[in-house]
Amino acid sequence: MPPAPRTGRRRPNLIGAGCAVNGLVIDGGSSWAAALPGLLVIGVGVGVGMPATGSAVFASVPPQRAGMGSGAMAAFRQLGQALGVAVLGLVFADVIRADLDGKVDDPAAAENALTSGRSTTLDVLHDAGAHGLTSVYLASAGLALVAALGTAVFIRKRVQAVPPYAPAGKEAAEAH
Repeated sequence: MPPAPRTGRRRPNLIGAGCAVNGLVIDGGSSWAAALPGLLVIGVGVGVGMPATGSAVFASVPPQRAGMGSGAMAAFRQLGQALGVAVLGLVFADVIRADLDGKVDDPAAAENALTSGRSTTLDVLHDAGAHGLTSVYLASAGLALVAALGTAVFIRKRVQAVPPYAPAGKEAAEAH
């Protein structure tokens, strides 16, 4: 089994850093340009993290189990994406609802207008949407930090004294 790639073990958590930047920078008066630096950092983090994740998975399974490792990685990625959208969507909606409570006549209609993407001129809606978005970014940064800490605690570099797999049959006879 080859060692884990160096970039997978030592790279900073760029996705979480980009989320933290956007969570701290965006407000109700921000334009799309305010989100650009954080989104660029997130994009670099995804570009570095995805191949490193695949390398780590394939390094942790025997070659004959590469398909199983790939399938497990894909399944967990899909599960994480689905749960992430659902949970962070709830965070977004709850923050907006809390911000609009008492500030508009019909908070449910205002929330619906904001989350559906319809344009609005009410500053309170812009502020609520920005607060919801920053809450999602900060929650994502926190989750990334927890994941990084879990990775640091639970994943250790393996030292192998024996080859990762022993040749079988004809290969074993030729090796001796």
